[in-house]
Amino acid sequence: MKLLKDLKLFKLIWPYAKAHPIPFAASFLTMPLLTLIQASQPIFIQKIVDLGIIAKNETHLLQYSFIFLGLILAEYLCKFLQSFSSNIFVQKMIHALRLDFSAHVLGQKAAWHDKNLSGTLVSRATSDLDNLSEAIGTGLLSSLLDLFSLAGAVFAMWHLAPNLAVLVFLMLPLCLLSVKYFSRKIKFHIDHSRKATAQLSAWTQESLYGVPSIKSLSAEPWAEKRYQGFNRDFKLSQMKYVFFDASLFSVLEGFAAMTLGLILWRATGNSDVVTVGVLVAFVKLSSQVFDPLKQLGQTMSMLQGVFSSLERIKSILDVNEKIIGTQKTESDGIEVKDLSFSYGIDQKNVLSNLNFSIRKGQSLALIGKTGSGKSSIAKVLIRLYDNYRGSIKMGGVELSSIETSHLRQKIVSIPQDVAIFAGSLFFNISLGRAQITPQVACEVFIRLGGQQVLNKLEDGINSQLSEGGSNLSQGEKQLIAFARALVLEPSLVILDEATAAIDQESEIVIQKAIDVLLKYTTTIIIAHRLSTIEHCDQILVLEEGKIVEIGTHASLLANQGAYFRQLTRRLED
Repeated sequence: MKLLKDLKLFKLIWPYAKAHPIPFAASFLTMPLLTLIQASQPIFIQKIVDLGIIAKNETHLLQYSFIFLGLILAEYLCKFLQSFSSNIFVQKMIHALRLDFSAHVLGQKAAWHDKNLSGTLVSRATSDLDNLSEAIGTGLLSSLLDLFSLAGAVFAMWHLAPNLAVLVFLMLPLCLLSVKYFSRKIKFHIDHSRKATAQLSAWTQESLYGVPSIKSLSAEPWAEKRYQGFNRDFKLSQMKYVFFDASLFSVLEGFAAMTLGLILWRATGNSDVVTVGVLVAFVKLSSQVFDPLKQLGQTMSMLQGVFSSLERIKSILDVNEKIIGTQKTESDGIEVKDLSFSYGIDQKNVLSNLNFSIRKGQSLALIGKTGSGKSSIAKVLIRLYDNYRGSIKMGGVELSSIETSHLRQKIVSIPQDVAIFAGSLFFNISLGRAQITPQVACEVFIRLGGQQVLNKLEDGINSQLSEGGSNLSQGEKQLIAFARALVLEPSLVILDEATAAIDQESEIVIQKAIDVLLKYTTTIIIAHRLSTIEHCDQILVLEEGKIVEIGTHASLLANQGAYFRQLTRRLED
């Protein structure tokens, strides 16, 4: 029952396998041909010995020797074709599966990613798919080839001497029971090793991401101790796997020696007549029986690992929490009515009954204390989360109905923490989008005030940036983020605390860039500093997810309400 359940997992990779019919068919069709060639070799060895050497017949000796030589060459050629074709289709299959897996993961809602460690997802996309590739190529296909080889050797034994073949048949059940027992043990420790690897990878990624915090808090001993714990679990599981794997090999080697001994004992008896050629052929055939069994034990264990990897990969691919939509809109305005939102079904609302609108070309500022809901509004507007209640319309079209890729071109969010990738300045602006040329990226960057940055870099727009942008200031990173947004010519830009973590000199540069954005796009600014928002067309003051005031800078100051109190408190600080 368990085996049938495991075999059903191969439905996952079948569409990828049949997409490459020629190498797929070649890898399987060569197996029976290779089996026939290998099974024929001992038979011709028997003829060479009995009809050529023992009979002292030079003609038969040369004839059968040349045939045997041809079979050896055919075996090597057939093995090459089988290995080459199987590797071709496996690599193409895993390549397509890896791309689909990555696209599937990236397509899920942010809420799903909140519940899944990025390190675990990386482990699924790397180690599990690598295990799958190795196991199908050297596991599944090798197992089938071993079974064919075993069947061919048994048939050849029965053809040459049924009385000796019976001895091998009697030993086979013991061998298969041993393979089954040790395979279970190996599978258990392989699974444990896979889990330990995932934990180790996840922790490594998290600790590398948090290196600045770990160093600043002198937490290296704690991080190292935890890493050593994960590493120790991985080592112990690997050691146990090696022990049982070696035990299986030794047991099967013992059975092979016992079988050969029985064959020699039987051959020297008086009840049966066995020629020297048959005896030599049986020595060769016994290796063709027991060598596949040794490999079969290892590959069965590997296949158990495949089932585990397939199950984990399938559990991710079965997730369907994508944000969907089919409609498009040409309008740039946003109208929000009775908007409420929480990050989970059982969690408290972070936004409650919000009502506001912003017309094309206008600017809207959001201000409030930490936790008031400013960033949550931005996340809902760009549909990182889709479980809002109420109505958000863009040009009369409900936000939840708009096609995601279309929406992400219409609305672009500029976060406070800017990701800078190792690569050129042009790549960091274009992010590989084919429609953006170096000339367009350079013009937009200069328009935003990036000429000084270009002068500082050696190769201008083609200058190489380090990972994380260690050779850039925070203000220069923000300019790159602004350029990423503006090259798309979006309808609406959301600035999330764009000036919160920069110095006064950089703030002047960023403010000029914001003025450019205000000129070309409809803008929502999540504000931190007064200078950023005082010229906005509307200002929303939020407290605990609710709008407590709305108006212009002048009108809100005149009311001397929540906005006035927040600004007064900041001036006092």
